[in-house]
Amino acid sequence: MKWTISPLLWALVLGLINSPVVAGVLYNDPVGGWRYIYTGDAAVAGPTNNFDSLDGTWDHNNGSDDWDGTAIGTGRPGGVSALLSAEGGRIRLQDTGDPRDYSFGEPGSNRKIMFGHSITTDLGAAGDAILDNGVTISFRARVATGSPLDALHPDGGAGISPWPVNGDGYVIHDGGKGNFSVRQLTGDKIISFALALASDDVGTVDELAGRQGLVMNKLNGKVPTDNVDLQGDEPGTVKILELDPRAWHEFWITIQTDVTATGTHLVRVYRDGSVTANEFYVTAGVGNDYENSYLAMGVGATPQSGAIDVDFFAYKPGVVLPVAAPVRPVNDGCENATPIGDVSNLAFDTRQATFDGPGYCMTSPNIWYCYTAPCTGQATVSLCGSQYDTMLAVYKGCECPPTRSRLIAYNDDFCWLQSQLTFNVVAGSTYLIEVGGYWRRTGQGVLTITCEGQAVAEFDLGDAPDSSNNLGAVMTAYTVGKSKVQANFPTTYLGNEGEGPSGPVHLHPLAVAYLGEHVTLETEADKGPDQDGVNNIDPASDAADRDGADDGVVVPIQMPHCGWATLDYVVNVVDPATDLWVNIWCDWNRDGDWDDDTSTNPDLSCAGQYVSEWAVQNQYLYFLQAGLHSITTPAFRSWHPQAGPKEIWMRVTLSEQPWKGGEKPGKLGNGGSGPAAGYEFGETEDYVFVPDTRLLICEDLNGDGKVDFGDLFVLLAQWLECCLE
Repeated sequence: MKWTISPLLWALVLGLINSPVVAGVLYNDPVGGWRYIYTGDAAVAGPTNNFDSLDGTWDHNNGSDDWDGTAIGTGRPGGVSALLSAEGGRIRLQDTGDPRDYSFGEPGSNRKIMFGHSITTDLGAAGDAILDNGVTISFRARVATGSPLDALHPDGGAGISPWPVNGDGYVIHDGGKGNFSVRQLTGDKIISFALALASDDVGTVDELAGRQGLVMNKLNGKVPTDNVDLQGDEPGTVKILELDPRAWHEFWITIQTDVTATGTHLVRVYRDGSVTANEFYVTAGVGNDYENSYLAMGVGATPQSGAIDVDFFAYKPGVVLPVAAPVRPVNDGCENATPIGDVSNLAFDTRQATFDGPGYCMTSPNIWYCYTAPCTGQATVSLCGSQYDTMLAVYKGCECPPTRSRLIAYNDDFCWLQSQLTFNVVAGSTYLIEVGGYWRRTGQGVLTITCEGQAVAEFDLGDAPDSSNNLGAVMTAYTVGKSKVQANFPTTYLGNEGEGPSGPVHLHPLAVAYLGEHVTLETEADKGPDQDGVNNIDPASDAADRDGADDGVVVPIQMPHCGWATLDYVVNVVDPATDLWVNIWCDWNRDGDWDDDTSTNPDLSCAGQYVSEWAVQNQYLYFLQAGLHSITTPAFRSWHPQAGPKEIWMRVTLSEQPWKGGEKPGKLGNGGSGPAAGYEFGETEDYVFVPDTRLLICEDLNGDGKVDFGDLFVLLAQWLECCLE
């Protein structure tokens, strides 16, 4: 589809592009937003390595970096990974030590990893003295623990060992570099911060003395110096804000010139929503990796090892005091979903929510509701009237975390930039509602839910004729002259007064996988609402084969009498995580059921060879990725009567469980039936057609316009070439 964008829409788009950049969880963002924020959800190795890495604005072509461009666990030991979890998107940086000592050569040994983002590019000359003029930074980070983390490769070659269970942090190094740095061009000054464990002091003197937390440049005089590091027993006073660095912490830090001349700069650190600062006088370092002003982020020291997780890293020129964000909503976590029924304009606020969803539909901060349907019919969940760009998802059941197979539907934009969904519900059943925003959008909104009772089409069933239908009318499988063969194919789910055999019903046909490219939904095969406007079968008029979306089997179909046959079909996979089976039944003897084989009908044989109307038996589908797949069945022996109907009824069932002999073994119409509780996923398609019964070898192989001995010689030559070992 081609879109034309109106001036009004362009104005909206440009407004979103140029709108303030937001970041924080526990603090409100500064007025006007951050000048720049890295959101922690991109780990691209730029093709030119010229400030085109991570989110496209970072460079790692510097003296503190030797990244090989791969994710953790995929290349040399260590690396950079963008991770998505219940906590949201984040980047993980791991320096395992010095892999060069373990036969991993350079370039790209991963012995140090450091990225730079140009403040000069952002601000021009106004950024040349950003530390002296004052700057505010904010980041949310922790020392990384848990998978993925590569093994430790300590500097010096002492031997590879598992990564420390309690993590491995970092200290200030190489003239004032750390995990998070701000460097100004004027005067060659850098101030940095790092998350350190008590065990991370790599010098001969234990300067941390059992402490852990956020470390920064030492206080060592009134002029910038190279001697401000914890790495290497350098002079000066250690500056540390004690905390557990393995837990997530959100820091708001202001840096400005020290007017008391105690050091070079005054650092005020606010953390985790507090608006009370911890003050530190520090001395700027002189380490640098670029000849401009820049932000730096990394683990860039060869003698050290460490790994950190970063949720975001932002800066803004000037000293900006923090404003604590409002308290997180009570339904911020899925486990705390607010119980709810029908409501009108219920106010909500996601500005201080966090992300804990599965990430199928949104990765923004989100909140949760557990909706109990007051009616059977259709429920509409609407966020129309909200004040930000919303997203909405609904899942079956309120168990946490929700799985992809339980996803009913999701929506981004319904009423301009707000979301709305309508879906089928059953009275008393529960549905999990996830409310979030586009990308990382948050805001205030209103929630309205209404339930309208009515019967709705939501299942899939077959369309072969079935005399055990809900009307009790006899249906016809085949007509030859004035003779009719009664149809006993199991198609209706609740026919025969519920005594079975039940026709296969698929309760959530669109959730995991289905046949072909389309499915039409119904409530029952012969009554009730049907998505394509007619019931699959109409017993009153003896009409069948009325489903409008039987499109999974590839035609024409060749089934030579007493020969081996296969057929091709198409499966559309939505959720690759579910096992699938395919079963096919063919009414070989044209008696109106799929119950027969050689043991029950001796005429149904080929020179003593076994034939079964259960033609394809539990073909197992595996390793199928999302999308369309063309699949060939295992070979089966086909059979046709010498006289009688040429047409044949065939059933193809795709389901999440194998067929185990049917619901009512031995009862007429059991072949092709479904379980009493129905199938959870998949689709059933029924076909009536005249198969091509010709034997493929009876063809004009040499192209002379006739079938004769010349074709036999061609066939023999092909057999000798292809079949003889």
